[in-house]
Amino acid sequence: MRSLGPESNLFFGTSGTGNVAIGKDTLPSLTTGEYNIAIGTDDVGLTLTTGSSNILIGKGADVNSASATNRVVIGHTVTAGFDNTVT
Repeated sequence: MRSLGPESNLFFGTSGTGNVAIGKDTLPSLTTGEYNIAIGTDDVGLTLTTGSSNILIGKGADVNSASATNRVVIGHTVTAGFDNTVT
């Protein structure tokens, strides 16, 4: 796990492996999810708890499911709705 930035959450209650969080409030709810990448500020990946292999880039970028898998989200407050998609 790699975490950089104030309040990025990977060191607090996260047991998943291979996650990268860069920026304030990145992956704040992640618990057991693995291989996720989050870059940005303001609750990037807020919904994600157990999902794996997601990439979230941008202020407030998120997924709509706690167990999202293989989603790529790029943009300001963009939310990805389906597994295996790019938004």
